[in-house]
Amino acid sequence: MATHRISYAGNLGWANGEAPSKLAGAISSHDPASVGVDIFRSIGELRTGFASTEIGGSNVTDNITIMKIASVWDGTTATREVFAYGTAGKLYRITDAGTPSVTVIKTVTNNADGLEVFNDYVYYAQTTQVGRYGSIAAVSPTATDNYTTGLTGTWKNQTLKHPLLGWRTSLYIGDANKLKVAVASGAATTSLTLDTDTVITALADKGSTMLIGAGQEAVEDTESKVQAWLFEWDGTSSTLADTTKPTARVPFPEPYIHNIQVMDGDVYVFGLHYLYKQVGTTFKIVTKLDCRVGLGGVDVHKGQLWFKGSNDIRAIGTPDPQLPVARYRPYGATGTSITAIKWVQDSKLWVADNNDLNEYKTGSQTGKTWYSRMVSFGQQEMIQEVKVYLAANLASGDDVRIQVVDEVGNATTIAQFDFATYGAVNELTLKAHQFTTAIAHRSAMQIAVLFNAGAARVREVVVVTKPVAQP
Repeated sequence: MATHRISYAGNLGWANGEAPSKLAGAISSHDPASVGVDIFRSIGELRTGFASTEIGGSNVTDNITIMKIASVWDGTTATREVFAYGTAGKLYRITDAGTPSVTVIKTVTNNADGLEVFNDYVYYAQTTQVGRYGSIAAVSPTATDNYTTGLTGTWKNQTLKHPLLGWRTSLYIGDANKLKVAVASGAATTSLTLDTDTVITALADKGSTMLIGAGQEAVEDTESKVQAWLFEWDGTSSTLADTTKPTARVPFPEPYIHNIQVMDGDVYVFGLHYLYKQVGTTFKIVTKLDCRVGLGGVDVHKGQLWFKGSNDIRAIGTPDPQLPVARYRPYGATGTSITAIKWVQDSKLWVADNNDLNEYKTGSQTGKTWYSRMVSFGQQEMIQEVKVYLAANLASGDDVRIQVVDEVGNATTIAQFDFATYGAVNELTLKAHQFTTAIAHRSAMQIAVLFNAGAARVREVVVVTKPVAQP
């Protein structure tokens, strides 16, 4: 007889987040197919992430790729607002309210990736110039498309993005192989010139230095093995001459740097296929990616790096130093577009997708399943008993189901623990003859928890098996 316990820090648990696959992983790690389950929402409990509500309505008519938060002070009240930029050039102003209000400030022609809020103004990139909107605290702010002109529109027959960064006391602009700074008049002067055969693709603030991602091509989805680099700039060097180099120049393992983030003093860099952590003058793989991450597709929140996956939101890190660093997928069904995410408050996440803007802040996602790693018996065994323990009594509408999944992915529900049947209780024990569906003998299995409806909070699941006599 064997007892298989699904609990936070048990052998089959979720404390260490997702494993590399259902067939391999550390103790307390789970199948990466577990999408929509937030292992840190209530520490020690298994439950889903917040439910989503569309907040953009008919006003969001393109795919938002970047969002920036601003604190707007009108002389009397400080309010938090979000400015967003879309693929069709829509520039949005959104209130952080119980019911957010979305306003289209303007539609920008020849728009390009690049948005920044700096010193009470919003700066938005175009192919050959940068526009400015504000002051955002004014009663009737105005927009000037040609605030900064003379930028490079294409590079090797590719339309360029112009990453923007407010750093120290100035606004910096990535313009092909030049890092430019906008002065008070709106004109742009060159602060740093990289090698002629490079183009700047990402910028990030590391406090006393700036991080610059640049490579030999501007093709975002390139598989060509051209070179890219991560530069660390001290703010004073103006060229790459041997005597005036940036602070560091580190070769990147992939041909294009899509996004750079700094979390807890560590530098994380997104390529096309992998997320890397900088370790000295090298890069260590953190996790595999399943889609390209754009300039606005990443956020740092509560000690975790959050980023857009293909139809999900992923996170890596830990919200508490006493807990292990874990990677997991707390939100599912977020759309397949390469879009922006932004934590607007501690418990309010905004995710853009395909002409929509969705808010995650209350409730719980349903229809999401957590899967353990594969358990191999080495012999035929029968499932004798299942026990379910919740962290709180079932409430009206709650419905959590325990499933057994075979080697090829077929799931069988053996226990349906719902309020309609059992009422406000938090424990359930079923013997084999009481299972919702009879189940055949198994030589291997995964244990799955399906959050079918409501907001159940699972503390532990126990599945007991025993060997079957073989002829």
